[in-house]
Amino acid sequence: MIDSPGERLARFLAHAGVASRRHAEDLIAAGRVQVNGYTIREQGSRVDPAHDVVCVDGRVIQMSDQQVHILMHKPLGYLSTVSDPQGRPTVLDLLPDEVQQLRVYPVGRLDSDTSGLLLLTNDGDFALHLTHPRYALEKHYEVLVQGQPTHTALHGQAYAGHGQSASPGPQTHRDWYFNTRFTAQRQMAISHGGGSHGSARCSRQ
Repeated sequence: MIDSPGERLARFLAHAGVASRRHAEDLIAAGRVQVNGYTIREQGSRVDPAHDVVCVDGRVIQMSDQQVHILMHKPLGYLSTVSDPQGRPTVLDLLPDEVQQLRVYPVGRLDSDTSGLLLLTNDGDFALHLTHPRYALEKHYEVLVQGQPTHTALHGQAYAGHGQSASPGPQTHRDWYFNTRFTAQRQMAISHGGGSHGSARCSRQ
């Protein structure tokens, strides 16, 4: 391991398809990453991929030569993760073995009881630009609901748990925007302007 110039360890792990850069930082902090036999916990540590041996949970990590980007329609009943300690099915189980060997991982997540479009990749920079709050990438959802939620109910759900009040209108780039013109099937559109809480879920009632 080297202090400079090299490549940041988290960035190397992301480029190798181990996880997104943010999740790679979590792996480092948890003491699950070793470089040349030594456990690394310090963020910002650098490695020389040509000479250093990097392991995660004892498994040697090698840089993937092929970057892939996969658009998947995730069915119900699959977790948006690489592996599950409880042995439940994950989105990687839907991929051929040769694609799994490229160490792709999901960008963002959809709940197990949710179906929809999901992106998988081993391109760490690409995943970072899609998920990091500083890029404020707008996300758009279309959901089916039962009944016709009120304005207060919609905005209360969007802000719940984030320490924000249910503002009657958008104020910042992190706000939610609702198209409340429902169709006969109670379909509506939700857009989120980015930030650290860019996710949505429609629960059955």
